[in-house]
Amino acid sequence: MDDTLRRAMDAAEERRIDRSPAQTPSGRPVPKGPTATTFPEALALIASGKGVFPVGEHAAHFYPRPDITYVPFHDAAPVR
Repeated sequence: MDDTLRRAMDAAEERRIDRSPAQTPSGRPVPKGPTATTFPEALALIASGKGVFPVGEHAAHFYPRPDITYVPFHDAAPVR
């Protein structure tokens, strides 16, 4: 499954678009997955195979789960 989870929490529009874009840089559409209202809910959706969600590198340290693989992005903008 490679649908991107949508974030329901209040977030700046620019950050939401950056983390959950509607299309790839080449223009290919990115399918939208289910909406998560909390970060733990997003992790549960990811673990159940319902989507993917870009997070900062620190998430792997603070939210380790045997059912989730954190994959580093080396060309992404830093998370602030």
